[in-house]
Amino acid sequence: GLSNLSSLTIVGNSGFWGGGIHTTGSHNLTATSSVLQSNTATSHGGGFYADGGSSSLNSSTLVTNRATGSG
Repeated sequence: GLSNLSSLTIVGNSGFWGGGIHTTGSHNLTATSSVLQSNTATSHGGGFYADGGSSSLNSSTLVTNRATGSG
């Protein structure tokens, strides 16, 4: 699949992987002019976690995201 996101704000979410955004498999994601802030993951990728596929964050801000494992 393909997702194009623009001017998106994701704040204060949580998950096991990718508290803000989590993509898997062959999914391709492009986020432009977006903010991922204060998201938490109990494993990896506090704000964003991509497990395969192709992802890009353009002119976007990632701030104060946290993960227990890494990222």
